[in-house]
Amino acid sequence: MRGTGCDWRRAWLAAGLLLLACGESGRSAKSVATDDPAAVDPARAVRDSAFADSVLRTAEDIGASITETTSDNAAPARDPVGIRSALLTYAGGSYIDELFAAHDSTNFRWPDRSRDPPRVWIQPSPLEGYTPTHLTIVRDAFDPWVSTGIPVAFEFTEDSTRAEILVTWVARYESRTTGRTRWVRDQYGWITGAGIELALAQPDGRLLDDAALRAIARHEIGHLLGLSHSADEQNIMAARIRVSELSEADRATVRLVYKLPPGSIRTP
Repeated sequence: MRGTGCDWRRAWLAAGLLLLACGESGRSAKSVATDDPAAVDPARAVRDSAFADSVLRTAEDIGASITETTSDNAAPARDPVGIRSALLTYAGGSYIDELFAAHDSTNFRWPDRSRDPPRVWIQPSPLEGYTPTHLTIVRDAFDPWVSTGIPVAFEFTEDSTRAEILVTWVARYESRTTGRTRWVRDQYGWITGAGIELALAQPDGRLLDDAALRAIARHEIGHLLGLSHSADEQNIMAARIRVSELSEADRATVRLVYKLPPGSIRTP
C-alpha cells in the first residue's frame, strides 16, 4: 500500500523542527515490567548503569514529529469490542497508557508489511567520525523490533529514490539531543513514510561510540514504529536513553500497538 496525494519526502522535509516535546504534563505514572531482563541479570544492570553514566549524560531525545497526508490505503476495520479486549488482555506490562496520553488516544502504526517490507535507505556520510560500521549498526538496530513479532519487516536499499524510510546523519545538534524522527501518517493513522536523523557526536562534541549509536538508533526506530516516550528509564523509549536493550515493556507496547487498528482508540 502506498501513499498518494503528495510526496512524503517533501512532507517530511517540510515538517522542519515542529517536533513533539518530551515530558508533557498529564502523562500517567510509568509502567514497570516485573520481568525486565535487567532485573534478573545483574551483569546487564551494571552494563546499563555504566552506559548511562559514561555515554549519554547530556543527551535527551525530543521525540517524533508527525506530518499528515492522504493515501489510498484501505480504511482499517474497527471493532470496539476487539479494541477493548486487546487493551484488557495485553496492556499489562506495557506503557500504552503513556503512548495514548502523548498521542491524544490515537494509535499510529504501519500497515501490515511483513510481505512487502518498507524499504530503508541509510545515507553514506562524508562527515568526520562516520565509518562503514555505522551503516551496519543502524541496520542491526531494526532487528530487535522485528523480532517482537510485529507484522512489519524492513528491506534495505542503496537507492534513496525507492526508499520509504530515509536514515541520514548530522555531525551533532546544538540542542540536547542525538537523534530525530519524522514520519508521515495518512487520514486513518497509517504511517506511510519516515525519516530518521542521527548525530555522530554528543551536543558537547564527544563522538558517540558504537554502543551509544546502537541504543540511539533502536530508540529512534521505536519512534518510527509509532511509539512515544516512556517515563521509565529502564525502557529504550525513555527520553533520556539510559539502557542499550529493549525491555519487556518496550516489546509489550509495540506488540499492542500492532494488535490495534490505527486511529482513535476511544471506544463507546
